[in-house]
Amino acid sequence: WNCSTEHNVMGQYLIEKGYAPSHYNSAEAGILFALDALTEDGIAVVCVPLNLIQKSGTLVFKDIIDKKQLKAVFSLPGGLFSSTDIKTAILILSKKPVNTVRFVNGSEFFTKNRKLRNELSDTNIMEITNAYYNKSEYAKDVSTEEIRTKNYSLNCINYFVEPKIIIPGIGRNKFPFVKISDLLTAKPIRGTLIKSEVLDSEVGNTSYRYLTSKNIVDNEIDIEQITEIPEQDKKVNKYCLKENDIIISVVTTD
Repeated sequence: WNCSTEHNVMGQYLIEKGYAPSHYNSAEAGILFALDALTEDGIAVVCVPLNLIQKSGTLVFKDIIDKKQLKAVFSLPGGLFSSTDIKTAILILSKKPVNTVRFVNGSEFFTKNRKLRNELSDTNIMEITNAYYNKSEYAKDVSTEEIRTKNYSLNCINYFVEPKIIIPGIGRNKFPFVKISDLLTAKPIRGTLIKSEVLDSEVGNTSYRYLTSKNIVDNEIDIEQITEIPEQDKKVNKYCLKENDIIISVVTTD
């Protein structure tokens, strides 16, 4: 996945175009290649992993934003691909300069299939498309100047979440921090991973469900969307939730 050598196709391409191969991975090089292949009126649609556009100050996006070649960013829900649960995004690229980028938060539009995996139904696709073309709470036009202030990060959440308000005089001295471990009566336990073949297997009568961070929405557990799994062996019992247990989930935005 790296282009640090001239002995691969993308490395050769970057050298020919005057880029330093060691500064780009294959996905970033592919984006540059797609742009280069466009006609003056052409449009490129590229699907990328979300973590690629979450990075701040990435050279490839700095170059694209400064040249005003990015038309839109669509964030998508995780779990759309059978081989991975990672979240993805779609980038719309053009050689024609644009002064604003249309950000569409499509991460909430999905349907659960019979295996409780996410997929985009025709209705979901229409909802995302309508958000792009019409006034919507799920879409926002962002200037290239504002993107620069975000250090060129293209993560949609950075443009939809209101910044925290810092009130002078309220902080560590008035409300000192407390370690979570000091409040607990038992040692914290991290969760455990369940193999994909178990998640995809047929489920009979079972009381076991596999809770992941994506099942926690607005500080509440979406019970209906939790995946049922076959009964597990005793070594998994220590990870089972009990009454009065506390769940702590951390979400990063950049």
